[in-house]
Amino acid sequence: MWGPLAWTAMMIFVSEAVITSHKFDLATSQNVTQYQEMTSASSKLMCVKECLKHSWCDSFAYGSARGECFLQVESETLLWIDDDVKVYRVRSLCNPSDVDHTMFNVTWRQPGLEGDIRCNDDDYMYSGDSPTIHCKQPGLWITDGTCRQRIWRNTQASDRHPFPRTISPGWAMCVRGVSCTACDKFSFNLRNDSQYVVHVDVRFDFSNSKRILYLTSNVNGWLDGTFVGNFPFDLGEPFEVELRVSDWNTLEV
Repeated sequence: MWGPLAWTAMMIFVSEAVITSHKFDLATSQNVTQYQEMTSASSKLMCVKECLKHSWCDSFAYGSARGECFLQVESETLLWIDDDVKVYRVRSLCNPSDVDHTMFNVTWRQPGLEGDIRCNDDDYMYSGDSPTIHCKQPGLWITDGTCRQRIWRNTQASDRHPFPRTISPGWAMCVRGVSCTACDKFSFNLRNDSQYVVHVDVRFDFSNSKRILYLTSNVNGWLDGTFVGNFPFDLGEPFEVELRVSDWNTLEV
């Protein structure tokens, strides 16, 4: 490809936020007699943070009167004779890993529940059969797709960009740019691995009358190219070329 161009494929998704990775339930027992570790904490939130520092911490008890935080492996062993101390169980919730350009919209992260994926960048779109994600177990969400780039700006010569979705009827893309004296021509190809499916060659021969647009296809063997006179793009003016697959046998340009 030659010349300063912008590639655009036409689909959009929006983003939403995520929530915390743990849930804290008030235990039925209010008695604490033994614990794994005790530390000072100025608030219940600080006690929560202390518990989350340790992978073994499954529960904690917090006494606001003395600012004490008791950490334990299991809530059943937390026993105390003090009404001020509250015992909390720590439950790991499904927490999807951070993924570039992706946000997970989940109302509650418990095993067996579902959510959906949203792309948080307008240059990206979701690629997959369904944006639904399933919580198989705490920390493990299952999905069949991901957010992939759909817009490329100021692309350079010989750039290659993977399509975010499989080409099928209804699929479309467009190339936007501005013709300039430094750009004699540009071309772009649609490929399936090593196979060229479509080759488009746009020429800017302003010094003579050979201004042509050459289109061909390699769907079922190379077809005869079509040369179009009266080149439609004026020097210095923005232009746009759109390719649209109307059916399995027709590509509109």
